Amino acid sequence: MPHQPLNVLVVSPWFPERAAPATGVFVSEQARLVSELHRVRVAAPFRPNPYGWHRRGPERQDHRDVPVHRPRRGPQLFPIPDLVGATIALRRSAAALRRQGFIPDVVHAHVYVGGLVARWAFPRLPIVLTEHHSGVARGELSRTDHEIAKRAFRSADLIAPVSGSLAKAIERFPHVGPIDIIPNAVDTTRFTAKSVSTRSTESSLVFVGGLTPIKGVDTLIRAFGKVLTERPEATLDIVGDGPDRLKLERLVREHGLEASTQFSGHCDRDTVAMKLRAADLLVSASWWENLPGVQLEALASGTPVVATSVGGVPELITHDTGTLVPPGDSDSLARAIHQTLDRHIEPARLRAAVARFAPAVVLARWDDAYRRLAQDHERRLKRRRNKLTNST
Repeated sequence: MPHQPLNVLVVSPWFPERAAPATGVFVSEQARLVSELHRVRVAAPFRPNPYGWHRRGPERQDHRDVPVHRPRRGPQLFPIPDLVGATIALRRSAAALRRQGFIPDVVHAHVYVGGLVARWAFPRLPIVLTEHHSGVARGELSRTDHEIAKRAFRSADLIAPVSGSLAKAIERFPHVGPIDIIPNAVDTTRFTAKSVSTRSTESSLVFVGGLTPIKGVDTLIRAFGKVLTERPEATLDIVGDGPDRLKLERLVREHGLEASTQFSGHCDRDTVAMKLRAADLLVSASWWENLPGVQLEALASGTPVVATSVGGVPELITHDTGTLVPPGDSDSLARAIHQTLDRHIEPARLRAAVARFAPAVVLARWDDAYRRLAQDHERRLKRRRNKLTNST
């Protein structure tokens, strides 16, 4: 007999918006995946702009078939984490959802800030906290944020970091709750492998990500200039946008790489899938990553990866799937690009490497986690009721 679906409320400070469609896309993808088995609603009670009004559009909307509630918010008056205001807004969302007949069985919070706000708003509900924040893994949280993270990790019923490296960082906090590593899934329907290895004559390289300092795109551009000295036919497609774009475009001009380098800007998921499938190599020069979804997507597309050996990347990229290099080293990155282009890695082997990240596998992990939390919660309620009955 199949299990009855649970009501799962997703709470996150990161979630795609019209003005920032790539922000927290992994949260929306996870919510969409879980909605295949459970009734899912998303509450986004945090301000995208801390010092402005939240948004003037409707509070209710859908994102990839998952209903999202964004309560309108007033301006933030003090430059401190907006925990109290977000908690009030989250309770407003919960009340609105309750009027629609949706009462959560489990709250799925993302990022330590979302975890603490969820606990304040729902002191008696089971809470699972998925952590993605690189500041946790790198030990770069401010004193205030460290205290918020400590309280969130202590109060969660289950902590589900997306990588082993992040789990080790969380274990250093005092009195943390149970930890179970549950990675993000990769869409193996959209990101499909080439049937055979088809190496283009151009040696096409692609980068996909935000154009921010932590992504190390300046190192990639310098490495690409060195690649061109031996492979003048090579091309680099930089997919994504961000605050560093003008600076990076200037760096490309300074190195005379305009003819071989393309800035594609933000692209939708289908276009990214097409670019990954067509490329010979995905290249990442990040200073830090937790469990980079684009590297999973590249492997699922049958495209090998050259990346920096940081965070959870070594859990994905091995000699069978690509090459790892230290961050900030353009010479090593250029050599790794040459070496990986010269190797013959079958697309089927790359796709097999991401089998444990397939949607069905990850969905089963979440289904088991939610049901365990809901059952434990029901047992606690039953014991409490029995205790009250016996005392009377």
